[in-house]
Amino acid sequence: MSSAPETGPETDVVSVYVTFPADFAVEEAVTALVREKLAACGNLMTGATSLYSWEGRIERDAETIAIFKTTADRIEALVARLREIHPYDTPCIVAWPVIGGFGPYLEWVKTETRF
Repeated sequence: MSSAPETGPETDVVSVYVTFPADFAVEEAVTALVREKLAACGNLMTGATSLYSWEGRIERDAETIAIFKTTADRIEALVARLREIHPYDTPCIVAWPVIGGFGPYLEWVKTETRF
C-alpha cells in the first residue's frame, strides 16, 4: 500500500451525506450499516439545525448528520438499506465521488466494504 495520495475519479470511494431527525437512533443505524459492509464508517454530527422548504412552508428541525464512506459499487445497496431504516418519507441522501485523498485510507475503505 502506497502512502502517496490517490487522485482522479478512479479512487472508487464515495462519501454519502444523510440527515436524520435528532431523536432517531442514528448510532444504532450507522452501526448496522457498517456491520453489513455497506459503509466502512459513518461520522455523526449532532446538533445540526436544518432550515428547508417543505410543502410551501419554511421548516426548521434539529437533525443529526451522518457522512458515510463507501465505494461506488455499494451505493445502490446502501441507499436501499437507508430507505428501509430511515423515518423520513423523503430523506436527504446524497453522494459524491472522492476524487483524491490519502492512499492507505482509501484502500481501507475499499477493504472494509468487501465481503
